[in-house]
Amino acid sequence: MLLTRLLLDTLVFPALACAVAFWIVRGIGGKSDPSRSAAAAVGLGMGYLTGHLRILGLPPLPPVDTTQWLFYVVILSVAAGLWRGIGARWGALAAAIPAAGLLGVTLRPMWTYHWGGGEATIWGAGLFAALLLLWLSQDRLASISPEGPQQSLVFLWVALAVSAVLGLSATALLAMLASALAVGLGVLALISFFSRVPSGGWRLVAFVVLAGLLLNGLFYAQLTGWNAALLAVAPAAAWLSRAPWIRRQGPWVRIAAAMLAISLVTAPAVADAALAYLQESPDESCRRTGIPAR
Repeated sequence: MLLTRLLLDTLVFPALACAVAFWIVRGIGGKSDPSRSAAAAVGLGMGYLTGHLRILGLPPLPPVDTTQWLFYVVILSVAAGLWRGIGARWGALAAAIPAAGLLGVTLRPMWTYHWGGGEATIWGAGLFAALLLLWLSQDRLASISPEGPQQSLVFLWVALAVSAVLGLSATALLAMLASALAVGLGVLALISFFSRVPSGGWRLVAFVVLAGLLLNGLFYAQLTGWNAALLAVAPAAAWLSRAPWIRRQGPWVRIAAAMLAISLVTAPAVADAALAYLQESPDESCRRTGIPAR
C-alpha cells in the first residue's frame, strides 16, 4: 500500500498533470513557439506542484517552513518562465526575480537565527550571484544548441541525481519532490520527440525547483556543501556536447556526451552520499532520511 501511494504521488499524478496541462495550454494557444513554450512551462510547473501537493499537502498562507515556501516560489517561476519563454525584453530579469525570491524565503531562518549582518550579506550576495551565473551558463548553452530532447534529458538526468543524493543524505521528502520534477521532465522529453518544445520557459521552472531543493538540503538537512556544489554545476557539464568534435555528430551522440559529462560530475556526489548512508547505523539512517530501517 505504501509503495502504491509512493508511485502515485511521485510518478503517476505528476506525469498526468504535466501532460494534461501541456496539451490544454497547447490547444488554447496554437502551434506558435510562444504557445509551445508556455505549454511546457505550465506543464512542468503543474507536474511538480501536483507532486508537492500529494507529498506535503497544500501549504498554508503564510507558509511556516522553507519547503512550504518553495511551492509558491515555483508558481512565481512559472509566471517568470512564461515571460522568459515568449522572448520578452530583459528576459534575464525573469531568472533574477524568482532567484531572489527563492533565496529570500529559503535563507530567512538563517538570517534570523544564525547569521549576523555581514555574514548574511556575504551568503545572500554570493548565492544570488552563483544562481545567476549558473542560469546564464545554461541559458547560453540552450541558445546555441539545436532544439530537441537534449535540454529536457539533461535536466532529467540532473534531477535523478539530485533525488538520489537527497534520498541518501537529506530527507526522503526532498528526494520525492525531486522525483516529481524528474517525472515532469521525462514527460517533456517524450513530447519533444514528436513535437517542438522550446525550452526557454520550462528550464527556468526546473532551475528554480532544483535550486530550492539543494538549498533546503544544504541548510536544513544533511546535504554536504561539496555534494551540493557538484549537483549545482552538473547542468553546465553539458557544454561538452558543444565541443567541436562532438557537435558535428548526430543528436544522439551529443545527448550521450552531455549525459556522460553530467554523470562524471554527479557520480562522486552519489557515491559519497551512498557511502555515508551505508556507514550509518539503521536507527540513525531511519531518523535522518525517513526511510524505515532495514
